[in-house]
Amino acid sequence: MSCAVAIHVLTGSGDLTPHATRIRQQILAAAAAPLRELPLGDDDVDVVVQHAPQRVIPEVGLGGFAPDGHTIFLALDTGHEKFEWALERELFRTLAHELHHVARRRASVQAQTLLDALVHEGLADHFSLEVTDMEPPPWTAALTPAQLADMGERARADYDDQGYDHLAWFFGSDGAGIPRWTGYSLGFELVAGYLERHPEASASALTTVPSAALRPRL
Repeated sequence: MSCAVAIHVLTGSGDLTPHATRIRQQILAAAAAPLRELPLGDDDVDVVVQHAPQRVIPEVGLGGFAPDGHTIFLALDTGHEKFEWALERELFRTLAHELHHVARRRASVQAQTLLDALVHEGLADHFSLEVTDMEPPPWTAALTPAQLADMGERARADYDDQGYDHLAWFFGSDGAGIPRWTGYSLGFELVAGYLERHPEASASALTTVPSAALRPRL
């Protein structure tokens, strides 16, 4: 027995009903490669799909969230201009990203500090590229070189902070002077640097590795 995805398309509102069969087919296809590469054990992963326009990332037409080691929520918006593209393409990248989170949570590698969160997201984004033929998503390159240097220095001072503001670091805060998607961009660069220094490594092989092992040498 091996891990599989148990798909739940929420059709109560009627918005996803005409697309339910296709959504299930796309999820099964998208999950195949990640399930082969990740150490997920035998317990299935519940993938819950809902029509939730407010939770969709505008740039890609889809949103994903893995709250624990057993569940993934996917948000779609049937009225979004990229709805078709999201089903055909973005779903593959998003599901790979969230399944990597699930595997890390199952290994009890929890994101407690800012460094943990940066590695958590950086590894998931690199894994999504490892198992798809897609370009990096926009949130991995949201900062200018000057912003990367400035925010990287600021983040290093707070790597071990367990009380960091997750929403500010990853979704932006004008008051704190943190651009949108800073944490995703920093995490992607942090993991990229590690992979450059260790060409034998991969995001899939690092699924269960503590974030401290990827901590850059200053």
